[in-house]
Amino acid sequence: MSESSIAVSPTGSTLLRTYSGSIGGTNVHDEIIQIAEPVNRNRIDPRDQGNSGSVAWPVDIDNIVTTVKTDKSAYTSGQTKYIWLPAANKKIRLKGYAVSVTGQSVIDLLFSGSTGAIDSYYFAGSGSSIAVNLVGSNIDGANNEGIKVISSAAITIASRFLGDEI
Repeated sequence: MSESSIAVSPTGSTLLRTYSGSIGGTNVHDEIIQIAEPVNRNRIDPRDQGNSGSVAWPVDIDNIVTTVKTDKSAYTSGQTKYIWLPAANKKIRLKGYAVSVTGQSVIDLLFSGSTGAIDSYYFAGSGSSIAVNLVGSNIDGANNEGIKVISSAAITIASRFLGDEI
C-alpha cells in the first residue's frame, strides 16, 4: 500500500489522506479525512496492537467517543470472542474500529443479538489490517448487545472498537 496526503484546509492542517495498492490481487483505493489535529494523547494507531502493515489513524478521541475497547489474543478456527459488553440496559453506538491479523482468515464483526453483522473481511495474510471511521453515520446495537469477533482460522487478532454506551 502507498500513502499520500493532500491539504484540504486553508492552513494545510487538515489533510485528505489516500491509500492505494493491491490486496489479494484486487486493486484498492481508500480516502481518509483527518478530522482533528494529531495529538499525542488518545492517539488511535493500529500499529500499537503489535502487527505490522497497519496505518495510523490519528484522531483526538476525547471529543468523539467515550469508550475504547481493545483486545489482542489468539483465536482458534471458528472461535468467537466478545470484545465489548455494554452496561445493563445500555446499547453500543459504534463510531469506528480497527482490526489487524497475523495470518490469512475471514474475520466477522458482529453485534451479539438481533442487530447482527457489522462487517466481514477477508484478510490475505500476516500484517493485514483495516481501520473504519463511522463518526457521523454510526452503527447502533440493541440494548444489552455486545460486540463479538469470529475468526475462520487459528491466528492472532488485534481489535479496537470506539464508541459510546447510550
